[in-house]
Amino acid sequence: PNGRIALIIPIEQDEKLTMILLKNEMHKVRLTNVIPVIGASAKRILVEFSPTPPSVFSVENLTIEIERHLYTEEYKSLTRDYYLKM
Repeated sequence: PNGRIALIIPIEQDEKLTMILLKNEMHKVRLTNVIPVIGASAKRILVEFSPTPPSVFSVENLTIEIERHLYTEEYKSLTRDYYLKM
């Protein structure tokens, strides 16, 4: 009853997924727009739902690359445990 669900989905599916989960009494508590490269629009989102409505809804942005194969510090920090070289 107190579980949470966190997903990575295409940005186009956000509204549809939110409606489905709201019907099941799950509330969006956090959303991160994943931007592939500086200047581009988000292609995916990281989204978290909970049965408890949030007191504050959090929206953040995560940019992956500054330019091709030149990764942002935020992305490197997030993924450093998964890559040998970045």
